[in-house]
Amino acid sequence: MTDRTRVVVYGSLKAGQGNHTLLQAEDTQYLGRMRFPGRMVSLGWFPAVTEDCEDGQTVLGEVYEVSNETLMSLDVLEGHPSFYERKKIETPWKKAWTYFMPDESVSTARLVQDGIWEATPEELEWDALQDQA
Repeated sequence: MTDRTRVVVYGSLKAGQGNHTLLQAEDTQYLGRMRFPGRMVSLGWFPAVTEDCEDGQTVLGEVYEVSNETLMSLDVLEGHPSFYERKKIETPWKKAWTYFMPDESVSTARLVQDGIWEATPEELEWDALQDQA
């Protein structure tokens, strides 16, 4: 059996986005959505998230369980460790990897206010329900 790990994606790897095909392997399992502390900025065609955030700033992500092989493919796409840096964060499904960009690399980038990259109606509805809970 292949070793498994969890990842949190928030940009071009989300369902419906251009790089989601990397998460469509037969052994990949979608676990759910969550918000995590971070500051999302736009780098044009894709976002970046930094750990440096003000109180209450969060990012909407999707959590997947993936094989180590898929994780290595994600590392290549994200340029880990020279472009993005992969770090573990807490999720409702145990710890998971996500990709952060160094704060100094995005100091002039435009803030994505709601922390949702190219929000879909389904994501906005989910997010609104979480606010009510």
